Amino acid sequence: MSIPTNVLLDMQAVSQRAASWQFDLLDQGRQVVRENLPIDRDQVPTISVDTSRAIKRTLTGLRFNPGLLETIDIIKNRLKVTMVLGDGTTWPQGIFMFSDVSAVVVSSGLLVPALNCVDQLQIVDQALDYTVAYGPGKVITDALRELLTELPIEFSITPSGASISAAQEAVAWPAGTSRLRIINELATMIGYHELFFDNHGIAQLHPMPNPDSIDEGLMIDYPAGGRTYLGMTSLSTNLLDLPNRFIVVNTGASQVTVFGVYDVPASAAHSYENRGFRRTHVEQVQGIETNAEAVTAARALARSWRFPFETIEFSGPPDPRHDHYNVLNHEETRYFEMGWSMLCVDGSAMRHTARRTYEAEPGEVLEL
Repeated sequence: MSIPTNVLLDMQAVSQRAASWQFDLLDQGRQVVRENLPIDRDQVPTISVDTSRAIKRTLTGLRFNPGLLETIDIIKNRLKVTMVLGDGTTWPQGIFMFSDVSAVVVSSGLLVPALNCVDQLQIVDQALDYTVAYGPGKVITDALRELLTELPIEFSITPSGASISAAQEAVAWPAGTSRLRIINELATMIGYHELFFDNHGIAQLHPMPNPDSIDEGLMIDYPAGGRTYLGMTSLSTNLLDLPNRFIVVNTGASQVTVFGVYDVPASAAHSYENRGFRRTHVEQVQGIETNAEAVTAARALARSWRFPFETIEFSGPPDPRHDHYNVLNHEETRYFEMGWSMLCVDGSAMRHTARRTYEAEPGEVLEL
């Protein structure tokens, strides 16, 4: 889906803008039951997304006005957050579940409830009371769909014909394993990103984006001298620790060894050609059927949050178009966004953390 354009968000021929945040109460079916809940404006809540966490989207530091919490069922109800721009357009920022509640003493001994929230991944990240197993030939996206269909959520999955290796008996997880862990491990087998719920509250599973080949219309643009706040950008590298070869090996009970190798291209500063030696990371994944699928998984692994080569942190005005796994064009260099956070108040700064990746040139992906 293309990134929508907006004159105010893109700061096109405008020097200032206004925005507000709306908090609506939902029922378990995600239908609005109360609009525009009054919150304590002296305590500004923060929305953050961190792709390195199991529960990736959180809302922290939320305070309701006195007496409001008594009218809310924090077990059944959900909270929908929306950013409203000065032009009247609305931009959803996620659907949240209440995770913990405490009381904060303010003036005159008055107790005001303080809340933290997590998104709907909390529904998925629960231990299963049965063993999960898939035999040879099982289409992996079908397995993912079955695991998600059992839950009261909406989801979107890109179909894939990849299946569990016919050369092994089965892949399995014992009772007590988190459903989210199983889903993410299945996604890894086919080079998909981890499960997340988007700004609209819909679960998403798709191939890991490739910053070097993605269409410009799918990127969020931060041009030089544009939307980045001056003096709030930092750049770091971890060249000494970063692998330049990634290997994925099938760990299932198979008589045939299935594995794939991905080498970062020679143009990368930490490549074999520039470093002069291999630094290898090996990941064991069950269920991969072919060497080609293992190569796809290895390439996706190299782009994951765990292996940033060049990390950039910068701030700009709040932009509700950011979600998970976005590709950013920051001053003509493409970065893969790892996370962001923003205060739900007009005039605040939105902080971004992104990493630079390198894609293999033709012929640089090895199958051994």
